[in-house]
Amino acid sequence: MNYVVQSSTSNGMWEYCSNGKVHSYPMKSFVTLNNAGAYITAALSDLGIIQVPAYDVAEYIQQGKLCVIMPEYRPEPMPLSLLYPQRRNLPQRIKLFQDWLADLLKNSNGIFHNALPSKKLNIK
Repeated sequence: MNYVVQSSTSNGMWEYCSNGKVHSYPMKSFVTLNNAGAYITAALSDLGIIQVPAYDVAEYIQQGKLCVIMPEYRPEPMPLSLLYPQRRNLPQRIKLFQDWLADLLKNSNGIFHNALPSKKLNIK
């Protein structure tokens, strides 16, 4: 399966890291989706493999409905930005949210990158 951004005309690319370098591989697919929910549902329906952030599918992995494959080739973590209007004095609620989010990501036990169980594929 491929996932493409709605405004994109390119086919999906499979991103992976090998020897410290990020690589992209074009994937041929019979299904191309532009909605993350539909993409995950298609994987749950055994229509193919998907590449999504771990937090989107953590519960399905923990339930055994999906499994992690090729964990040694995971792509680099996606960057996260918190955008807010620049002001001389940052409002307290934004500072609190920023601190909460930073703590959440630091203490997530890797769910946002490495802590999900994985399975080796036995392909014959």
